[in-house]
Amino acid sequence: MFFYQLPRVPEWFQRRDDFAFMTDALREAREGAFTDEDLRRYRALFRHTETPSRERVAVPTLVIWGERDDYLLPEMARESLDYCENGRLEPLPHATHWLHHEYPDRVSDLLLEHLGS
Repeated sequence: MFFYQLPRVPEWFQRRDDFAFMTDALREAREGAFTDEDLRRYRALFRHTETPSRERVAVPTLVIWGERDDYLLPEMARESLDYCENGRLEPLPHATHWLHHEYPDRVSDLLLEHLGS
């Protein structure tokens, strides 16, 4: 989607039609990954627009990335590690943007392993 390379266009696109794009994106996850209540809560979350910090992260960081993510560019996974003093990337080949809903057991195992080290 070319419009993600233009300033302010992604934000406008995501907000239009009361965030329908975001709700539709959630519905593309594996069947049963989201309940109607999940969709309602995520939709409310999308309305938050605070700009994230760009400082380096000092604590050990695990980045778990769905390789079939249609919303974030693949190179963003590696670039995210540039903000970490001690970062590790764990790609999930069959996961989309919603990997924590699609593969909760695998994500939990990775988090427990990371937090136990």
